[in-house]
Formats: sequence, C-alpha cells, structure tokens
Amino acid sequence: MIKKSIKIKTTNQYAGGCFTAPLYIGSEGTLVNVFLDTGSSNLAISTKHYKPNKDKTMKTTNLAQYTAYADGSYWQGAVIKTRVVVKHETSRRQLSGANVAVITGEKNMFQPNMQGILGLAYQELDTASEYNKPTWPKFDASKYDDNPTTTIAPYFAQLARRHIEPNKFAFYALRSQWNYGQIPLAKDPLNTGYCVLGGGEEYKELYTGEFQNVKIKHDGYYNTNLKAVRIGNTASIPIKPPTKNSELNSNSIVDSGTSTLCFPTWLFHKVMAKFKQIDPSFPQIIQQSQDTDDIKYSEKDLEKWPNIYFTMEGEKGDVELKMLPKTYWQINCTEDGAAYCAIDSESDNQTILGLPFMNNFYCVFDRSAGRGMGLIKFAQIKSPD
Repeated sequence: MIKKSIKIKTTNQYAGGCFTAPLYIGSEGTLVNVFLDTGSSNLAISTKHYKPNKDKTMKTTNLAQYTAYADGSYWQGAVIKTRVVVKHETSRRQLSGANVAVITGEKNMFQPNMQGILGLAYQELDTASEYNKPTWPKFDASKYDDNPTTTIAPYFAQLARRHIEPNKFAFYALRSQWNYGQIPLAKDPLNTGYCVLGGGEEYKELYTGEFQNVKIKHDGYYNTNLKAVRIGNTASIPIKPPTKNSELNSNSIVDSGTSTLCFPTWLFHKVMAKFKQIDPSFPQIIQQSQDTDDIKYSEKDLEKWPNIYFTMEGEKGDVELKMLPKTYWQINCTEDGAAYCAIDSESDNQTILGLPFMNNFYCVFDRSAGRGMGLIKFAQIKSPD
C-alpha cells in the first residue's frame, strides 16, 4: 500500500495560462499533456496523439461521453480502460484499467502540445451514456441522449479506492495567464507549478503559515459557501446561500479550469461600486482591460489597488481569505509590460473562484473524510526565490 504522495511538475505554457501535467498512456507509454481541471471529472485524451489500436493494455467498453463548455467548445469520445502512469524524478504511479475517454470529435478544445483534460472533481460529474455494443472505434453520437446514463469512477477516485494514493491532492500555481517577461516561457518559474497526488501538507517549501480549512458543501464540483466579499476597507457585501429549491448546490465553486475570478452579474456590479468608492477611476480601468484584453500597467501601479477578501464557511466557523492585486491583475500578460484584469461576470448566480483566486494560496483538496465531509485547505503560497 503506497502512502507517500507524488509531486508532479506542471506548466501553463501549453494551455493559454491554465496548467497541464504529463501523463503516460497505454502499453507504449504515450506522453500526453493534460489540462488540470478541478471543475470537471473526466479523463479525456485526443486520438491525434494516443492510438488505442496500438495499445496492448486497452479494453473497450459500451460507454461514451460528451462534455460541452460555456464558451461553445465540446468533446465527445468512447470510454476505454487502459494503463495510466504519472512520474516525477524517481517516483512513478501506475493505474491499470483506468477509465479514459478517447476523443473522436471536438471543437476548440486543444492547443498545440495539449492533448487532453484531467478532471479532478467527484464521480457525480463523470457521466456516460450506455450503448448496447462497444463504442470504440465508432459509436453513433446522435444517439447519446437516447441511452441510459451512468457515472464512472474518475482517475483520481480510482487511485484512492485502490489505495495507490490517499484521497487528497494539492495545487500550486502562481499565474492564471502566461508571463511574458524577460525569461522564456518554459524557464520562467511563474509559468510553472506543481500538482501533488496523495497529499500536500508535507511540502512546506510551497507554502507558509497555517492552513485555513473551508468546507466542501457537495461532492460534485468543489462547492463552497461564500458568505461575503469585501473590497479593501469598504463595507462587506453579504451573499445569501442558495435556497432549497436552487439548482445549484452552493453559491461558489473552486475551479482551476476557469482563468478568471467570475462573479454573478449582481455581485459584479456591487464589487465595481466598491472599487469606485476607493478610486473613481478603478472601474473604468478594469473595463478598459476587458475591452482591449490588456493595458500598460506595472507592479508599481498595483500598490494603489485594494485586496479582495472572501468570507467562507470553514471547518470551525467562518474564515477570511485574501486575494492580492497581483493575482486579479495579471502583469506581463499577452506581452511584456501589458496587464489584464481577471475579474469577470456571468449570469449564473454562482461565484467561480477560478485560477486567479487560487494563485494566492497553496490549495489542498482533502477528500479523505468521506462524502459530504471534504475540505479545501488554503495556506499562503510561497513564491520561488
């Protein structure tokens, strides 16, 4: 039984600012760079790189999957079972019979050198359609919604259930966009990070201080209860919890797959009003950034901007988490000297605490206590020297 965690190096140079990690698939150990997403649960691989017919460990199933995203992108694919390996230096973890969707159709999903997605959320999100015959190498996608549905065990859940790793993982990332500074993308430490499978707290070089523990309210997404938002020293904006009739399981989620801090529309307007209260020019500067994708801004300019504070339901009472201007403003984004404000809005009545929020913390997703009792542990992230 393996109890020691494995720390995998990640990079944002392949996925437009989001982070990928290397996996090795099948009998040939095909290297694929997969986008790490705490907002989904599928492990899906492009067949442009991995060839199932050459894989001696591959077994077909009668399952297929389809996933669509808010930006209009989607993928569909047949579910197979095969070997998946992760490596770091002298350590490796092998999972045989891993559930993998091999993508047979997609739209706007992958950038060069990015070959798949690894969802790290719960099984409830890993849904599949059941066909009456094997779906690889071909299935009728038009019949997807006509078939019974089921859920399958995601990759990380399979690791935990087979005691290959304890049921927790950690995320370390300092950026939500590429850093176009004086150092090449691949060598800039701000464009790299870590994903720890099976632990987190033991890597003290990645964080400082004590953890603040936030409750996971539902085992689907990493749903949390956001109780208030405060901009600098202004009065807090209270946030109501979802009602019993709400379709949402909480009013917020922690999602590494979202490259912005995304407020519901009503809350976004209140947040902008608080920024205006501090400095009347701030909302216009944010809007200019949204309209042009970037403006000229430096680290020195950020000294005028306030922190954003999030009050959340914790393990033992409320906790307050601080987001710094250097994370909701991404400096040297798109080009050297440019900046982008990663605060956004959407019509859904849920706050998405995306990658810019996570960049403030070393985040440990602890699922070990069982269903409905998980925690996300936040400690102040430590930047490289």
